[in-house]
Amino acid sequence: MPGHRCIAPGCNSGYDSCKEKYHFFTVPKDDIQLREWTKAIPRKDFLIKPRQVVCERHFHEEDILRKRIMTDKDGTILAEAVYKIPKLKEGAIPSIFPNCPKYLSYSLKRRKLPLIRSSSPKKKKTDKKKDPQMDCAFNSKPSIEIAITDSINDSVGIFSFSKLQENFNSIVFPSGWSRHDIPGKLIMFSFFIVKTEETANTENYIPTPILYKRVCLGVNLNVQCFVMNISVNNDLFGLNRLNCIKDLEDILKKFDTSVICKGYKLKEQLLHSKTTFTDPAGNIRHIMCPLILNQNNDCKYCNKAIRTIMRKRLRLQKNNTTPKRIHILSSPKVQQLRKNHKLTLQRKYRAVILNKKLKNKLFNMQGEMSKLTTMNLEERLTTNKIPTNQRVALHEILSASQVLNLKGRRYSEDWILLCLLFHMRSPCGYNFVRNNDIMPLPCVRTIRRYLSSIDTQCGFDPKFLQMFSLYMAQKEEFQRHGLLVFDEISTRESIAVNSANLTYTGLVDFGEEGEKGKTFSDKANHGLVFMFIPLEDNYAQPVGVFASKGPTKGVVLTQLVIKAITVLEKAGAFIHGIVCDGAAPNRKFWSEMGICGKINKVKNWFEHPTDEKRKIFVFSDTPHLFKNIRNRLYNNKELKIHENEPPVKWDHFVNVYNLDKLNPGNLKVCPKLSASHIVLNSSAKMRVRLAVQILSNSMAKSLEFYRSYSPQLSDSTATENFCLKMNAAFDALNRKLKNEGVSPNSDDYKILQNTLEWLNEWEQRVIDNKIKPKHFLTNNTSEGLRVTLTSTLEICTYLKEKYGIQYILTGKINQDDVEVRKI
Repeated sequence: MPGHRCIAPGCNSGYDSCKEKYHFFTVPKDDIQLREWTKAIPRKDFLIKPRQVVCERHFHEEDILRKRIMTDKDGTILAEAVYKIPKLKEGAIPSIFPNCPKYLSYSLKRRKLPLIRSSSPKKKKTDKKKDPQMDCAFNSKPSIEIAITDSINDSVGIFSFSKLQENFNSIVFPSGWSRHDIPGKLIMFSFFIVKTEETANTENYIPTPILYKRVCLGVNLNVQCFVMNISVNNDLFGLNRLNCIKDLEDILKKFDTSVICKGYKLKEQLLHSKTTFTDPAGNIRHIMCPLILNQNNDCKYCNKAIRTIMRKRLRLQKNNTTPKRIHILSSPKVQQLRKNHKLTLQRKYRAVILNKKLKNKLFNMQGEMSKLTTMNLEERLTTNKIPTNQRVALHEILSASQVLNLKGRRYSEDWILLCLLFHMRSPCGYNFVRNNDIMPLPCVRTIRRYLSSIDTQCGFDPKFLQMFSLYMAQKEEFQRHGLLVFDEISTRESIAVNSANLTYTGLVDFGEEGEKGKTFSDKANHGLVFMFIPLEDNYAQPVGVFASKGPTKGVVLTQLVIKAITVLEKAGAFIHGIVCDGAAPNRKFWSEMGICGKINKVKNWFEHPTDEKRKIFVFSDTPHLFKNIRNRLYNNKELKIHENEPPVKWDHFVNVYNLDKLNPGNLKVCPKLSASHIVLNSSAKMRVRLAVQILSNSMAKSLEFYRSYSPQLSDSTATENFCLKMNAAFDALNRKLKNEGVSPNSDDYKILQNTLEWLNEWEQRVIDNKIKPKHFLTNNTSEGLRVTLTSTLEICTYLKEKYGIQYILTGKINQDDVEVRKI
C-alpha cells in the first residue's frame, strides 16, 4: 500500500527512514474486532481511523496466510498457490511490538489439534506435602505422552472429515446433547426437549420429544445449525467451516448457551395472521423471527406480532364479531391525498414493470448485437432497403460495440464526412449525442483537425461544382429549379498564415479570376456569400464565398451574379430568380441589370445569361421589407393611407400595450406584446420578429377590443386595417407548406394582387400631393416591395406555363437560409 505508514508505536515502516519493505494490513471494519486491535496496540488515547494500516512485523507468522492449499476429503494436498497479497487469518490481532517494552508483546499460545485424546479416568489428588522429587518422577511419564501426542499431531497433517470421524469419541460436547455418525456422509449433534401438552397429567401419557437444536457437519467440514428444523445464521458463532476439533466444541458450547426465542401461545384460531406460523413445539412465531436472540434477549418481531394479536383480541371482545376493516371518516383533503397516494403507487408499479421489460429487452438486444457480424448486418440492411447514410451509421455502431477500449478508434471516411456535416449544422446537438454515448462520434478536436486540413478558398470551387453536378444528376427535373440568394456581412479583420503553402488568409480575395489583396493594407472586413435554394426540395447549398474590403461594388457584384448563374446552370440547376436585400450595392446591381421598382415603370426581371427565352426574376428580401415598414412608422410616428381617413399612429400600439399590461397573463388580449415591441433600440430595430408581431392580426383584434374602453383609440380604425393588410401580405409571402403553396388560382395570389394595387394607389396619392411624402414609405422600401410583389405574381404564372410547376413556396424566396448559415 504505497503512501501508508504503520500506526504501531515506534515503528518506522512506510517512512523514508525505513529502507526495507513490509506488507501492510488495513485495520478491520468490524467494530468488535476494531476494539480488540485498539486494546492490543499500546498507544494511549489513540483513535484508529479507517484505512490506517499495521505492518507485518507486528503479527506472528502463524497469523499470516501467504499461500492457499487445496486438499481432498482425506486431507491429501492437491495444489498450492502463493497469494500475491498476503492475508490475515480471521481473528488475528497485532501482538508483537519490538520497539516497546517486552511486557507489551505476547507470544501466540494456541491449543494443538486434539486428534488423539485418551479417555483416562480422573487422577486422584496428590498430597501437597509430598517430596518434590516424587512429583517429578510421577509427572515424567505424562510429559513423555504429551510429547508423543504432539509429534503425532505434527505428523497427522491437515484436519479432515475422515480424521474427525476417527477421533469421534474424543469430542467434548455439552450435557444433554447426543451425537450421531453416518460414516463418510454426516456427523450430527442434537438436543431434544419435551413438548408440553394438555394431556400431560394422564396416566397413559407418553411425552413427545422435539428436536430442539441440531448441528450438522458435512464432508467438506461445513457446519449448519438448526432450531426446530429451521436453519439459523452461522455468523452468530463466528465461522462456517471447521479448522480443528476445538472449533466444533466452541460452536456446540455457544449454541448450547444461546437463548432461543420462545414465541407465544395462542388458543383462538381466528387470531392467526399471515405474518405468523406455528413451530413444532406449538408456539406461534413471526415469520421474521431470528430464533436466536441478541444480548437483550428480546425478539422485536414476535413482540410486534403479540401487540397486533392483542389489539385484534380487544376488537373482537368489544364487537363480539369477526374483525372488520375500520373506515375512518376523513375530510375531502385527506381523501384527495389518499387518492393521490394510490395513483402514485400505481404509477410506480407500472414504472417498475416497464423498467423490467426494458431491461429484458435491452439484455436480449445486447445478446443479438453480440452475435451480429458485418456480413449479417449488410444482408439485413440490403433486405430492408436502408438508406446509405443510415447504413454507415449502423456499421460504425457495430464496429464500436466490438471494441473495449474507447481510445484509438478508427472511423471510415464516409462516417467522418457525416460527422463533419453534423458538427457544422449543430455543434450543441453533436456534443449532446457524443456525451450521452448515443452514437460513436469522434471528439471535437478530431473534427477541427479534419476541417483545418480542408483547402478552403474564395470563389467558385471547380471541384465542388463537379460534385454538385453529380448530386444534381440524381435529382428529378422539377427538384432542380431554384433561386440564387446572396448576402453580405461585416467580419473582423484578421490575417493568418497557412503553413502548408505559405500563403496569407484574411486579405481581399475574389477567387482565381478576381481581385486579390497584395499587402497588409488590403485586409478583408466583408464577406459575400452565394447560395442555391431549390423550390421543390428541402436543402440550401452555399456555392461561393468572397472576401472584400468594404461592401462589394455594384459592378463587381453584377459580374459575380452572372458567373454564379452560369456555373450553376452548367452543374444542372435551373435558376429562375435572384434574392437580395435593399443595401446600396444591391440596388446598384438592380440598376446595372435594368431592374426598376418605380410606379408605372416596373421592370422586375432580366434576360437569362445562358438562354434568351428564359427570365431571371428579382426579389427583395420580404422580412427586411416589413422591418423597414415598421421602422418607418416608428420614426415618423404616423403614416397616412388616404386623405379622408385618420392616420396610422404608433401611439395606438403604445395605448394597447399600456392597457393590456394591467391584465394578468392569462387574460391579456395580446399576450406576446412586450416593451421590446414598443420602445425600439438599435438591436430591436433589426429584429424581424418584433416587426411582424406588431403588424399582426392579433394587434388588429386588440385595437378593436380596446377601442370601446379607451377614448385614445377612437381613431384607430385605419391602424387596425393597416395591420390586417400587412399581416395578410406577409402570410402570403411566407408560405412554407406544400398545401399552402401559392398558385395563380389561390387566395394568396389574389391577396398579393390586392396588396400591389393598394401600394400603387397609396403612392399615387403622394404623387398627386394628396398625402405628404413623410406619410408614405421610403423609396427604397416601396420599390423593393413593388418589385417583390410583381415578381412573385409573375413567377407563379411563368413556372406553371413553361415547366408545369403548379405552386410556389414563397417562404423560400428570402434570405433566411443565408442568415442562419452564414454565422
